[in-house]
Amino acid sequence: LKRLNMSIDYTHSKLHIFHRERGDLQSALISPDDLSEGIPVWCKRHCLVMASINGREKAPFILDTGAGISLIHSAYFLKEIMPDSNVNITKDKAIPFMIESIELGGQTFNNIVAAVFDLSDLYAYGRMFYPGLIGANVFQNSAFHFNFKDSKLVIEK
Repeated sequence: LKRLNMSIDYTHSKLHIFHRERGDLQSALISPDDLSEGIPVWCKRHCLVMASINGREKAPFILDTGAGISLIHSAYFLKEIMPDSNVNITKDKAIPFMIESIELGGQTFNNIVAAVFDLSDLYAYGRMFYPGLIGANVFQNSAFHFNFKDSKLVIEK
């Protein structure tokens, strides 16, 4: 994919893939004024974006547009989001949670359904700790563009 750019429009169920050297990132008929400045994306093993959940300090979240729902690691949830909670989260059961806001770049997405889950098994083999995963449901009412050449995620306003 690094040789390509991609546009995903969930509202119209459209996917556009084109060569990354193409000058315009957006689909035809989209004004540049309707696009965000671009959010830095780091893609190695995973694609990562800096995000803030419910106004907390920004942290690197895995960006997975193939995931139907966003996930919050239980350790992050209990430490940063609901520190006074006595919720018991086990490795075999996720609990639903409504995220009030997710801030990506300069854009805020409100009322996002997520699952709080113990993701510690993902990190058992020396992998880095990530507080969660930003899934496709964050973008369900928007279109966005991966600009792999410039390592940016561009979201339509």
